Amino acid sequence: MVAKYLDAHSIGRFLNEIAYRFRGGGRFYLYGFAGLVLAGHREWATEVTYCVELGSEDLPLFDRIAREVGGELGIRHFREHPGEVIPLPEGYAQRARPIEALHRSGDQLAGPALDRLGFYHFDPYSIAFRFIARGDEQDYELVLAMLEAGWVNEQEMERQLQALLPRFSRRTIQQDPAEFRRKYRGLCQMWRAMGHRTGIQF
Repeated sequence: MVAKYLDAHSIGRFLNEIAYRFRGGGRFYLYGFAGLVLAGHREWATEVTYCVELGSEDLPLFDRIAREVGGELGIRHFREHPGEVIPLPEGYAQRARPIEALHRSGDQLAGPALDRLGFYHFDPYSIAFRFIARGDEQDYELVLAMLEAGWVNEQEMERQLQALLPRFSRRTIQQDPAEFRRKYRGLCQMWRAMGHRTGIQF
């Protein structure tokens, strides 16, 4: 049975169990609402979205373990690298940050297993642009929550986007760059409607 709502404990258990069973090295990047839950900015999520950096020979084993753990715990999960959907903004790798909640959990698995497979929040600006590109209602809700949490700010989004948009025209993002601009303007209007000022000029 798939759990409808995932709290910080259930998400942390999913990640810890994967680290324990995988026994390999690499990096696991969490993003989406699950990341906000673990950081204390949201109470629940409905799925765990993530990407990984592993040796190519390790990926099939990792995916099998993730399926097993997800099935046992009733957690819906999805692996997708944002760079497969949009070009990533400059400096994205340096903006990843460790998921401190796992190391503070007191769980016996939090230790050597998490030292082998490091767990990080993916660059929030990359995630914001990826979900704006899709542009569903929940996607906008996620980006607005990231703005509220201070993970991204509109001035830096604007700066990065000015450098990123020309690359959209040369790389496939499954939509016209003008469509992305329209969605981005819509997000900024929603942010203003929540009582926030914005420096966006589009």
